[in-house]
Amino acid sequence: QAWRVWPAVALLAVLLAASYVRLWPRINNHDFAVFYRAGQRLRAGESVYADTAAFKAALDNGRFDLKADITWPYAYPPLPAILMVPVTFLPYDVAATGWTLLNIGLLVAGCALVVAALLRFEVSRAFYSAFLVAGALAALIAFYPAEVALRLGQLEIVQFFLIALAFWLLVTDCELSGGAVLGLATALKLFPGALIGLLLWQRRYRAAAAGLVVGLGGLIVGYSAVGWHELPAYLAFTSAYTAGGMLAFPFNQSLTAFWTRNLTFNLFSEPLRGLNLPLLARLLSLASIAAVGLPTVALCWGRLRGWAFALSYALAVTALLLVLPHSQVYGFVWLLLPLLTLLAWLWMHRGRGRWTRVLLSLGLVGLYLLVGRHWVYYRPLVTRLVTAHVTFGTLGLWAFVAAALLHSRGRQPQMLE
Repeated sequence: QAWRVWPAVALLAVLLAASYVRLWPRINNHDFAVFYRAGQRLRAGESVYADTAAFKAALDNGRFDLKADITWPYAYPPLPAILMVPVTFLPYDVAATGWTLLNIGLLVAGCALVVAALLRFEVSRAFYSAFLVAGALAALIAFYPAEVALRLGQLEIVQFFLIALAFWLLVTDCELSGGAVLGLATALKLFPGALIGLLLWQRRYRAAAAGLVVGLGGLIVGYSAVGWHELPAYLAFTSAYTAGGMLAFPFNQSLTAFWTRNLTFNLFSEPLRGLNLPLLARLLSLASIAAVGLPTVALCWGRLRGWAFALSYALAVTALLLVLPHSQVYGFVWLLLPLLTLLAWLWMHRGRGRWTRVLLSLGLVGLYLLVGRHWVYYRPLVTRLVTAHVTFGTLGLWAFVAAALLHSRGRQPQMLE
């Protein structure tokens, strides 16, 4: 009865296109301009990190003003700037429009890869392919992290596509290619390197080796091209995001950011009741990271297969966003992978009644609404909690995926001989 779903798929596709038309006037490509300027500086033989010192000094001295007209610095490894060099031969407006269209295409393609990977676990694919395509389109409509990434012209949609491509390759047993793709994502922005650690932890040594070779190779080539003298500037500036003034940045939805905003004096918001307890904030951050990280490590152990591997990959992606010190809201576009994985697991995995699936699906929809919409309330305490709605939604999603993985591991042997 798959034909009954396809009209809904067509309608959802039209609604998704309409949502991008609505978003288009608000796209400013603020962060793409940073990449473009870094490419221009590389062409001119200048430092791509030229703006970092003044920016970090403003943070350290307490003179940073989010509303001021400031030059935001390039804060990535060199590879994105190197890849941007050919793009700088295009006029900026043409390049920016092309970047937006590319990101929309990669966003849809990434979801398609996740769906294709999940369909490998189902013999009767006709209905479930239509069902999951409908779910992916519905999830993409007005998805808050994706809209922020598109509006700013960020790199995270490219990262999501690479993480989804690696997922599909690993599910289809193309381990070397899957690891290499994660290595490329790591060379662009270091955070996906944690997923190479997942491959090592699960004894997928060939995939992990490919990821390490490509990731380290990309970093070495990048710094060899721009000069190794640039590495200290990169490390010094990133410390502002991992342990400095940018931890409390409003878009940061990590566990560390939540405690930092609420319990310490910072540049962006008043702490709870004027408290300034940096040691307590640090201890609560570490405790929260341990509460998420340790169960994730335990549940993901071993060379898993089938649903157990898919859920372990989804769990690692979700946990990574929570435990990283600096997880900007646009990075949570990665959550499309665990959301779709859970949806597929609820309806394709055997062993539960229809009403159980419906109730669990309603819970999943509730979590989706927490992470996928921008909620704003103007009451002091409520507003403080609502500004962390992506954090809380991601915590709930992490718990859901962890429970699904525990169930999947317990019902049947999931370890390869």
